This record gives sequence, C-alpha cells and structure tokens, in this order.
Amino acid sequence: MKHDKQGNDYDKYRKYIPFVILIAMVALVVSVITGEADTNGGHKTQINTVTAPGLSPQEPVTYDRQILGVVKSIDTDKKSITLYNIAENDELVLYYDGATSVKDKYDQEITMSQLTVGEMVDAYYLLNNNIVEITMSKDAWEYKKVSNLVINNDKKMLSISSRNYQFTENLIIASENELINLIDLSDKDELTLKGVGSKVYSIMVTKGHGYVRFSNYEDFIGGNLEIGNDNMIAISKDMLVVVREGDYKLTMENAGLTGSKLIRVLRDQELLVDMGEFRKEAPRVGKVEFTVLPNGADLYVDGKEVDYSEPFELKYGEHTVTVSLSGYEDYTGTITIDESSMQFFITLAEPTVTEEESDSDDSSSTNSNNNNSSNTNSSNSSNNDASLEEEVNNADTSKNSVDSDHKIYVQTPIGASVYWNGQLMGTAPVNFTKQVGSYTISLAADGYETVSYPVIIADDGDDIYLNFPNLTQK
Repeated sequence: MKHDKQGNDYDKYRKYIPFVILIAMVALVVSVITGEADTNGGHKTQINTVTAPGLSPQEPVTYDRQILGVVKSIDTDKKSITLYNIAENDELVLYYDGATSVKDKYDQEITMSQLTVGEMVDAYYLLNNNIVEITMSKDAWEYKKVSNLVINNDKKMLSISSRNYQFTENLIIASENELINLIDLSDKDELTLKGVGSKVYSIMVTKGHGYVRFSNYEDFIGGNLEIGNDNMIAISKDMLVVVREGDYKLTMENAGLTGSKLIRVLRDQELLVDMGEFRKEAPRVGKVEFTVLPNGADLYVDGKEVDYSEPFELKYGEHTVTVSLSGYEDYTGTITIDESSMQFFITLAEPTVTEEESDSDDSSSTNSNNNNSSNTNSSNSSNNDASLEEEVNNADTSKNSVDSDHKIYVQTPIGASVYWNGQLMGTAPVNFTKQVGSYTISLAADGYETVSYPVIIADDGDDIYLNFPNLTQK
C-alpha cells in the first residue's frame, strides 16, 4: 500500500516538470543578456550605495556616465551645476535634486553649496544629465597658500615651488565663486591651485587684494610707510597701495613724526585712510624788523627778496641775509632767530677808493656817464674794464651777492621743480634774479629721483643759462 501511495504522488506532480524547466531556461537567458550588456555597453554599473528618499540602503542607485571636471558655476534656482569637462575639453551642464549625493574627498556628505567654483570633482550622472553622485576628486592634487606665482602666459606655464606646470586657455580662475581673468591676479593674492599630473586646471583666490589711499598726510611725504610686515614703501603724493585683504597695522614715519592706525582691507575695495590727526608741530617763528641805511637798499633773506618796510615773520634758526644798493658794498651775513621779536640794523659801507683812483676820478669825471661800469663811482673807462675782468677772474664765490641787472635761466629738465639753496624758484624753464656766489640747485618731480648740483655763479655781468640732464624715473 505504501508503494502505491508514492507512485500516485509522483504522477500527481509529474505534469509540472515541463513548466519548471521552462522557467529555469528563461532565467538563464535573461542572465546572459544582462551580463553582455554590462560587458559591452558599460551601462548600469553599480557605484557606492546611495540612500535616496523612498529607498533602503540595500537598493543601490546606478549611473550611466562619469567625468572628471572643474566647477564653473552653480545655479541654486535652477538646481544646475556647470562643469568644465577635462576629457572632452568642453562645458557640461548637469542637474541635481534632493536625491543627489554630494561628498568631500573624505567621502563625508556635504551640501551642494559647499562646493566652490574651481573645485575639481568626479561626477556620476544619468543619460538625462541628472546627477547621481558628485564627489571632490581624490585624483587631483592641490597647492594651498601660494604667493608670488610666476606665470608665463606665452608658454602657458606657471611655477610653484620651483616646479613647472602647464595650463590651457580653459584654465578656471575664481574669486569668491566668480570667474575672473588671469590679469586680475596680483602678487599680493594668496592662491589655491588644483590639477592632475603636470597640468593645472584651476586657480582659486583664497585671499585677494584691495587698495589703500591716504588723505591729509602731507607731513609724511618723503618718509616711509609700513603696512603689516611688508617692506617699507616711500611715501609720495597721491599714492595708491595694493594690499592683501586682511587686518593690518599701518605706520607712517617722516623726520621724527610717526602715525599708526589699524585698518581692514577688503577684497577688490578701496580704503581711504585719513592721517590728519598726525601733524608736525607748527614751526616757531619770530617777528623781525630791519632798519637798513641808506634807504632804498634791497634785502634778501635766504636768497629771496623781502619787503622789510614792515616787520615780518621768520622761522626760528639761522638765516642768510644779503643787502645791496648800487654805489655801496654788498652786505652778506647770518642772523639767528631765537626770540619772538627781534630788531636788526644794517648800514652799508661805501666802496674804498685808493688815492690813484681818486686822482683818476677827478680828471675823468666828465666821462663817468659814458661807460658801462658796474660801480657808479668809477669814471675811467679803461680802468673799469680791467677791474671788471679782474673781478671775474678772481671772483670770491664764498661771498654771495645779488646782480639785480641780470638773470639766471634754468632751462632743463622741463617740468622739474627748481630749488635754489632750498628755496622753490618755480618750474623749469624758469628765470630769477642773478645771485653771485656758490649755491646748490635741486631738481625734483613726482615719480622721479630728486637730484642736487653745486653751482658757482661768477659776477661777470652776463645772464646765466643752466641746463641739466633729464631726471631718472623712480
């Protein structure tokens, strides 16, 4: 009875055997087709599991394509990201949503907003350009805190730490997530560079530069400026300084005057610093009164003619005074101003006349108005010519005087400020009353080196023409 029961069971299930065999064959065919698709097409390749809304960690998300690229822009409104495709040398726009996985190079989840323009990424996406996963590339190298980058634009090459790298016209340069040009970089900028192998694909400005101007700093002109630890900068009129963004201590110094301020320089912005609170002490002055005899004489203080009909002010210290009047010996001396009010009396001496000259004057007085003598008391023409020649050849240049009948012409360099013993006479070409003796002439112009020359002016009865070499640009 037992054997009969088993036989009945076999007969009962035998009719399902063909269906089982058929199902097995279908499964085998599907498996073969799927394997061929994976091998030949490269599609449906599985990446790391991404947990998207509605999916469990055991349900892997797949992609169709992968690229290595550089971020050019991110549009949060359109939820799109534009990449420079390194392999294809073109631009690619991809889209993201809440299911997109964004990771840093340590595989830590981040947000799309944490990706910056210039970042190198590996992007995995579908045929419809929707991103499955985007990751900061582990294959890219980076140099941080790069300063004074050496760039050869003609050879498309740059140097970092004595190593050369190549770049193309598609080099991505970014500052604050905005694309900029190579020319916008300054040697003051701090940079991060990224690339693969011997090529650089992006430059990111991590610390940019701003500009500093100054107002009310006249007392510092000619001194030195220091901002942070930068080298000293010569202070000049209307100066503009390029400075890396950041907080600094600014210090100006000139002739014992020092002024310091704390400043904050912002990227691509200009900062105006007012130094008006730092001023030199007003120079101490004294009121001076001159009495000169005889009346009508000309008075020069430090080479400049002054009106002494009323008291006038002079700075404390030493000054050179020259008094001249036709028919009298010139006076030149030094006075010291050290009180608030001072008086000076100067009496010009008549020329010393020898007995021989006196006899000559008596016998030739009728001819005194017919010669060009520089001394109104001289009457003999031949003697006057000889004495004039002797005066020229034996001029005492240590005794300065004024020749009111002649001028000194400074013709070149054109545009330079002309200083005569420190007194500004004007801008070349310029002329002024001839001064006889030994002097120093200084020439200055904005943007050029100031120079000085010693000059000796002889009392030769002629105008003087001076020409100097062009100034050297700073």
